[in-house]
Amino acid sequence: MAPSGSCNGWACRPAARRLRSYAGWPSRTCRRACSPPSGRRSGNPRSARSLPACQRSTTRSCSWRATRWRPDPKTRVAPVAAGPWMVRMSSVTIDAAALRSVAAAFRLGGTYCGGAPHGNGHINDTFAVTFEQAGVSTRYILQRINEHVFRDVDAVMANVARVTAHAGRRALAAGVPDPQRRVLTLIPTRGGENLLRDATGAWRCYVFIGDATSHDVIRGPEMAREAARAYGEFQRMLGDLPGERLRETIPDFHHTRRRFDALMRAAAEDRRGRAAGVAAELAFVRARERMVDQLLDLHARGELPERVTHNDTKLNNVLIDDRTGAGLCVIDLDTVMPGLALYDFGDLVRSATNAAPEDERDLAKVRARPEIFEALVEGYLAGTGGLLNEAEIGQLAFAGRLIALEIGMRFLTDHLEGDAYFRIHREGQNLDRARSQFALVRSLEDQREAMEAAVRRLAARARRSSAATVSAPMIPTSSESQQRERIVTEIFPGADDACARLAGEIADLIRAHDRAGKPTVLGLATGSTPVRLYRQLIRLHREDGLSFRNVITFNLDEYYGLPREHPESYWRFMHEQLFNHLDIPATNVNVPDGTVPRGEVFGWCRRYEERIRAAGGLDLQVLGIGRTGHIGFNEPGSSRESRTRLVTLDGLTRRDAARDFLGEANVPRHAITMGVGTILDARRIVLLAWGESKAAVVAAAVEAPPSDALPASFLQGHPQVRFLLDEAAASGLTRVRHPWLVTPVVWSPALARRAVMWLSQTVGKPVLKLLDEDYSEHGMADLLTEQGPSYGLNIRIFNEIQRTITGWPGGKPNADDSSRPERALPFPKRVVVFSPEPSHDVLGMGGTLRRLKDQGHDVTVVYLTSGNLAVPDEEAVMAADLVGDIAETLARSEGPVAEFARTTRKELLEKAAFAADSASIRRLKGLLRRGEARASLRDCGYAPSQARFLDLGFYERGRYRQFAPDAEDVAAVAALLRDLTPNQIFLTGERDDPSSITAVGFQLVRQAWGQVAGEPWAKDCRVWAYRGVEQPWEAAEIEMAVPLSPRELAQKIQVVFHHKSQRSQTPVAAGLREPWQQAEQQNRALAANYDKLGLADYEALEGFSRARLD
Repeated sequence: MAPSGSCNGWACRPAARRLRSYAGWPSRTCRRACSPPSGRRSGNPRSARSLPACQRSTTRSCSWRATRWRPDPKTRVAPVAAGPWMVRMSSVTIDAAALRSVAAAFRLGGTYCGGAPHGNGHINDTFAVTFEQAGVSTRYILQRINEHVFRDVDAVMANVARVTAHAGRRALAAGVPDPQRRVLTLIPTRGGENLLRDATGAWRCYVFIGDATSHDVIRGPEMAREAARAYGEFQRMLGDLPGERLRETIPDFHHTRRRFDALMRAAAEDRRGRAAGVAAELAFVRARERMVDQLLDLHARGELPERVTHNDTKLNNVLIDDRTGAGLCVIDLDTVMPGLALYDFGDLVRSATNAAPEDERDLAKVRARPEIFEALVEGYLAGTGGLLNEAEIGQLAFAGRLIALEIGMRFLTDHLEGDAYFRIHREGQNLDRARSQFALVRSLEDQREAMEAAVRRLAARARRSSAATVSAPMIPTSSESQQRERIVTEIFPGADDACARLAGEIADLIRAHDRAGKPTVLGLATGSTPVRLYRQLIRLHREDGLSFRNVITFNLDEYYGLPREHPESYWRFMHEQLFNHLDIPATNVNVPDGTVPRGEVFGWCRRYEERIRAAGGLDLQVLGIGRTGHIGFNEPGSSRESRTRLVTLDGLTRRDAARDFLGEANVPRHAITMGVGTILDARRIVLLAWGESKAAVVAAAVEAPPSDALPASFLQGHPQVRFLLDEAAASGLTRVRHPWLVTPVVWSPALARRAVMWLSQTVGKPVLKLLDEDYSEHGMADLLTEQGPSYGLNIRIFNEIQRTITGWPGGKPNADDSSRPERALPFPKRVVVFSPEPSHDVLGMGGTLRRLKDQGHDVTVVYLTSGNLAVPDEEAVMAADLVGDIAETLARSEGPVAEFARTTRKELLEKAAFAADSASIRRLKGLLRRGEARASLRDCGYAPSQARFLDLGFYERGRYRQFAPDAEDVAAVAALLRDLTPNQIFLTGERDDPSSITAVGFQLVRQAWGQVAGEPWAKDCRVWAYRGVEQPWEAAEIEMAVPLSPRELAQKIQVVFHHKSQRSQTPVAAGLREPWQQAEQQNRALAANYDKLGLADYEALEGFSRARLD
């Protein structure tokens, strides 16, 4: 009989085809069988062989006959279902209507076109289904899991889901080409689950992997090398699988001692009277008894680590790329569970090196091919990289002998017990299989020395190659710290780094589609988040010649009621920020129309969806995220299935936009937005987030279960989604904020302090009352081991926290400063407080400003910008009236002052809604804010000369989200620093959204510092960061806390109140509409947190941390 997979053509012939008969799985007889010359086609995670010709029909409704294995040994052939196609497993039949119903339960985009059985597998029922969207067909695999074989389907799927999710993250993080073809991708149900249970059984869905083949027969060393490399990479990707141990779905699967003992029991009991006929085989096994414990003993001694293993490492469980011949993807993951890597490699050697079929009677034909063995070793070592230890490498040759012996023992056991487990189609077949495996063991033993030498040679080559390679491995080792993250999340030093990466990916996508002659369809976001991405795309267009002529764009949303020319309309935003700078045809640009009459909105939204489908669907959707967790304008409460529609904006969303619209009252109440379902239909999704204000909502979207209270969390159900974050936006992730909960850590003093403060808050005890049990029960036993016991550790941490509190923010003269946040000398200090706009200073450190002045320091408050962009027109009109009235009162109604007042007032009253301010209007608004700033400083005891107004040019030329500082702005700040030569600097904005005025101001100071850092005075200058009302402090982040008495807190509120034009202008938390309310609440909350830690109970605290400008 020819080996499986060697059929010469598609015609069927009556033959007994050998199907898979291996450790743990039965074989089955297909009465009329053949396979295509190319093997089985891709996409099927189990048994995806091409349908035999005898089971195909020339009509569209084929007759598909299948036999399904059942555990009862008396049942040789399962029922056959005829039809237009039907498939029956157990007693439940699947027809076309039932299959369509199953497909509808999964999140598959487009229109269902049909489906049919796929392959002739003997374990699970597999179907290929097709969906079409705008003329583009996409295939998926639906698979009904055989619950007779897999008794604990939930455990199987839990393992599969964890493995595929982690491997997918690793492939994406490594930037491998076509990552979706390198790892199986589970498609969730519409309810977000990985498994569907209905009346027909338990179902799962995978993405179909095209242009790749699963082969039954190795054609040569190159194919063997690629298959082994794929299994090695699979092992490496899972080498750091986080979380608890995988479920052991088949206990003791490769426990060779128990397999040996089971064989001996079967021989001793001899229930079928067959033992006498296999005396030679039993003697063969007994002579090798020492082998069965070798790996088990090494594992028990800790020399062989437990890993995540595939446990069915046959050639036909790897997809080989049809074009390149590369091993792409490991499939058939139902047996993934804990084990030894050597079991996987041994099974690969056993199944791949044998030149004969598994049940070959002519044992002279059974031999291990050395060239295949060497190819397997070379590929496996290349794939695993540096994962395997020396003990594992040293046992590679032995592993093949052991697994061949184990499988032979299992066949022989089944023969002795009456062929109850492995399916046979002729008498004595299991005995033939056992003899074939033992013959393979002899062949491997005969070549032992040569094979072990080959392992040593190839391992040495692999080590030399690894040492000479400076680039990162294809699948770099990641950290178990990401175990709580349900979405692939990448952290970058800054927003520009992330945007450069994504812009490069978009460019590659556009060029690939251009070569294929098809358009690239992009879903684009607005707001400040993607601005840096758009600048990168413009750069690629101008410098690298990237063309957008064949790009079609669809924007997420638009404010309802705003005309295109409105300065805050997203149509205008997109043209100013991107489209006006590219060669994209105007007809290819699609932005929701905010001017559609109310009665026509529903129809317009349906047509918008139709245009997306007509374009071929979204290839890539770019998203931002709002503080409510909204994507687009899908506010909390939006459903997973929502489509493009008119929505009402959340109150927090409107307050966040108040600054842009010069007041919350001016922010539209409604918007048109793509729905969550529309977004999820995109083939790929990338969400961008910058700044610490997004940290909490990003963490919830990534780590919390999906909920309609947080629409961004629905992205967890998408097979190709990534979050790109800067360090500030990632600061809420567990691996950043509380890393000790997910991975071993090095306990630095700062991390230990943060952990103990977290523990105190978690258990509700002051620091000094924490017990050893509290540490142990909350995953901090290692901290206790290193720095405990709790008594001493608690005292140390308590003292560290207490020392952050000081009533002397500029340092206390003539005092020991060894444990104080700020040094005593020099005294008095020259202090510079940078405020990006007027009011930031008093909101963040109004109480401390008063302390610094009262304690005798030489303080200068520097206002980087005029702040005129944040003044509503109504305030400016009142100011113009006041100036005019003053001029008339002084009988100077014809002078330049009166003329300025009249002209400015006239311009304000005649200005179109949200038209740009004239120079005179901006000047008047700037003067208004200067007056507010002087009044607030005067209340703190400062003289007018202690305020510096730089009125930097970038602010006067720009507008929010469109600031572009230049060298003159940096030079002005540097000149001021040289003039004042401060000993102490206070500033804000280090961790804010990079497009915000606070972050722009921080970067300006940072760049200016780079010009003066080498000067003598700068070496003795300390820099402190304060925060505004947008992002409160955590107690663990604070390095200096300045207490405020009830009277001092009241004075601070009064100081903030002087900034009258800013009431209801600054984005604040829900329920607190005024910035002074927010500042009061935050200062009180910080004091309350210190109180809960067991420290003194203050009325309020202002917090600071050390900042670095280098």
